[in-house]
Amino acid sequence: MNNSVINSYEVFARFYDPLGFNLFSLLIVPYLEENLNQLQFRGRDVLDLACGTGSTALWFHQAGYQVTGVDISSHMLSQAKKKTQDEGLRIPFYQKDMRELKYRNRFDLTVCLFDSLNHLLIYEDILKVFHGVHKALRPGGYFMFDLVTPYELSSQWNDSIRKEANGDMSLTLSSRYDKETRTARLTGDFVSLEKGKETHYIQSFQEKAWTRREIKKALGATGFECLKDYRCFSFSKPTSKSYRVFYVAQKQG
Repeated sequence: MNNSVINSYEVFARFYDPLGFNLFSLLIVPYLEENLNQLQFRGRDVLDLACGTGSTALWFHQAGYQVTGVDISSHMLSQAKKKTQDEGLRIPFYQKDMRELKYRNRFDLTVCLFDSLNHLLIYEDILKVFHGVHKALRPGGYFMFDLVTPYELSSQWNDSIRKEANGDMSLTLSSRYDKETRTARLTGDFVSLEKGKETHYIQSFQEKAWTRREIKKALGATGFECLKDYRCFSFSKPTSKSYRVFYVAQKQG
């Protein structure tokens, strides 16, 4: 993860919910709940890693869990804090780099959702995050996360343009995929109407597609057992043409 991620979300934070990028967090809630039910999960303390504007953390809180939200972007966290304050709730949110977690045996479940781990461009950073999550979990704790796949980036993010608009805000998001590195570069032209004039903000960031083999190897190397990997939003095995994979891992030892 580099400074482009942090800087891009300075602008993106204001546009994120109004342009519907929080929709994934809302849609995945029933899926998370079903996975927890299948595990007969009885834990209480949840770490929402790369929590963004806090939509998933808000659901966990309302469902009766003690949730802590962590994100590298202070601007995303400002939106999360405002959202929970508007609901009259108090959820602890902290600005932290997910590669540098210092928690020890504190949580029963960690979630990391919606491409967050795809922002990590080198394998060593994946290992750092998994190692930190392992230490943060209590014995037998669970780690649930999703990643977009090489198929998703190569088929949907290569020379593509996506447009979103809502009221005085709009975004044109262009992307290009490098097959050699399995990395996509996204550039966003964020436009807001301010005092009758259009203001443009140009921001960019990168995402890397990790293979299932690489992720399972990293989980094993950091003390996890990969219990399940699903085609996201289903309970079927992923295929070579799956767009997103959802992983369920458990801390060993």
